[in-house]
Amino acid sequence: MKVISFSLWGNKSIYLIGSIRQVKLAKEFYPDFQCWFYVHEETVPKQTIEKLKQFDNVRIIYKSGDLTIVKPMMWRFESIDYPDVEVNLSRDVDTKILLREKLAVDEWLKSDFVCHIMRDHPWHLYPIQGGMFGMKKSIVNWSEKINEFVQKSNYCYDQHFLKDIIYPIFKDNCMIHASFNKIEGDKCRNFPIGFEEDDYRFVGEYVYDDESRNQEHINQLKRGHI
Repeated sequence: MKVISFSLWGNKSIYLIGSIRQVKLAKEFYPDFQCWFYVHEETVPKQTIEKLKQFDNVRIIYKSGDLTIVKPMMWRFESIDYPDVEVNLSRDVDTKILLREKLAVDEWLKSDFVCHIMRDHPWHLYPIQGGMFGMKKSIVNWSEKINEFVQKSNYCYDQHFLKDIIYPIFKDNCMIHASFNKIEGDKCRNFPIGFEEDDYRFVGEYVYDDESRNQEHINQLKRGHI
């Protein structure tokens, strides 16, 4: 089984509308993948959950608890441990699946590397971005490591977990597509297509609920790319 995993909590439209958008894009770009949504039942509107349930490529996993301690950003990592999951892509609901991403994932799937890392913007500073990596089946017990990790803030704790716990384990067994921050040097490879071919859209780009984009993010990308 191949899975794209998402965490979803709260009632902000950028996440609610984005989750539906990602499911539709997944059907286009990853037709043989299931979308697993780890949903905070207390805060996500029921109408959004019902909309997600209407898609045949969606599975809902309900979560609960105090969002300041239950590590919601890391819920999407839990599917990596499922026995039937052979490939897992961790993604964000407020971005868009792109052809640029899909072509990079295809290169990784054809390889023997267990982990796939993408960095596609000057501000992608962590070794592993929480919504931009993939894992094939491995012997690492993710659930155990997630349970041991302590959430100390409401932001970026998932990427601290990936940087401190996961990256050291897989850094020698990963395919890395990096346009910037090529911390592994020659191990990094370029994305299969250039920015110019898709209006400077980049993997992991925030997209608002009205489909608008953050112009400063685009400008920073262009400055770094030149």
